[in-house]
Amino acid sequence: MNLKEKLILFLKGSMILTISNICTKAINFFLLPLYTKYLTPEQLGISDSITTLISLIFPILVLGLDGAFSAFYFDEESKEYKKSVFSNISFILIFTSMVPLGLMFFSKTISRFVLGSQEYSYIIIIALATLICQLWYLPFSLYLRVENRMTTFGVLNTVASSIMIISNIMTVYKLRIGASALIVSTLVTNVIMFIMYLVTTDQLPHKKYVNRKLNVKLLRYSLPLVPMVISTWILTASDRIILLHLTGESEVGLYGVAARFVGIINVFTNSIYTAYTTFVYSIKDDENSKYIYSKILNILYLILTSIVFTVSMFSKEILHIMVDVKYFEAYRVMPTLLFAQVLYAAVTIVGYGIAFKKRSEYMLLSTIVAALTNIILNFLLIKKFGIFAAGLTTWIGYLLMLIFITYFSQKLYKCPYQMKKLIASSIILLLLSMLSVIYLTLPWKVFVFCVSICLLSFCYRDNIKEIIKIIVKALGRVKYF
Repeated sequence: MNLKEKLILFLKGSMILTISNICTKAINFFLLPLYTKYLTPEQLGISDSITTLISLIFPILVLGLDGAFSAFYFDEESKEYKKSVFSNISFILIFTSMVPLGLMFFSKTISRFVLGSQEYSYIIIIALATLICQLWYLPFSLYLRVENRMTTFGVLNTVASSIMIISNIMTVYKLRIGASALIVSTLVTNVIMFIMYLVTTDQLPHKKYVNRKLNVKLLRYSLPLVPMVISTWILTASDRIILLHLTGESEVGLYGVAARFVGIINVFTNSIYTAYTTFVYSIKDDENSKYIYSKILNILYLILTSIVFTVSMFSKEILHIMVDVKYFEAYRVMPTLLFAQVLYAAVTIVGYGIAFKKRSEYMLLSTIVAALTNIILNFLLIKKFGIFAAGLTTWIGYLLMLIFITYFSQKLYKCPYQMKKLIASSIILLLLSMLSVIYLTLPWKVFVFCVSICLLSFCYRDNIKEIIKIIVKALGRVKYF
């Protein structure tokens, strides 16, 4: 397969995943008025706090093996070796899934520690059950991705998301089970998703493919990633726990509404990232690979920033349409959280230079610096400034992470990334959106928005031309067929 064919395959995979995710996530997003009407900020805050805790436990139990999967899967071409990678990782994750099973016996203690009361222990148990399902089906998900079977992966995600939407409606509106509603629907979805992976994937773990030497290699690579996972959690999620203890459940609920807008952006970035992993490894030895990586980063940044800036500028107006009045104050945190995701997308692309050389210690160092800065600023600022501080510190953390990872990645695998332009334009647009939301009326917002988009388009005019060429070619193919 030549470079052009690989690029087309990457774009095709990205489009399949993006369309499949957008169709279902958009429906779920537009159900936000339902959630905010029937769940109080306190109930949503309790649900999000438990989900945040699980979001820490899950990657710790994965042991960094999701990163090791793609890093080792392509080392050899033989089917036996690939089955060995799949089986080794599957059995390790089955073993680590015993941890949440054991934690269920301490659910009252966990509930008291996190939420100050034992009454939510049953929700903790349900959340831990979802964690077990996630660990079990993760190897199947990774297998479909590295094999570039994006259609199957997209269909499964579409079905799972549809089930999630239906179960959310049932638990929030029909059953009215309060703080446990979204977590119960997540468990139902994960159980069904695990069954679907078993039925549709032509790969099952088998003990005959278990290789102790390979296990050692996998864990030697992946275990140093665990501290990085903890640092990433601190960077991305610890602010909710700090908000919970310093300001209460309501602020966590407001933060959660803003975070759900970020989730729509993640639909796009995760689709790109999922398809990009296979593509980036497949062309890394090609002559023009570094140029292509740079162009992909610019195009991804331009598209994401345009979307994020639009939502940030008109966040007040969007919230007035989308959510119940008790959630309107979420606009205070939306710009910083949204622009933080743009920086995270850039980190993902740039960080492959470190992954190619298997120097995970650089990723760890970068993440620790960002996480420590984030948590220190959270304790200093959240008590006084609430969710605004939580969003701002998250953005600062991602900015530091991007700067450090770019520095280390360029030392190992130099690419012509235009990072100064990217960071400068991102900072300017974030400041404009924050000031506009607070001080400007709607007509002035529209004026500032139009001028800013024109200037951004001018700065990235070459990339816009490339996007237009891609669209024209795609439309030409559709017309032809």
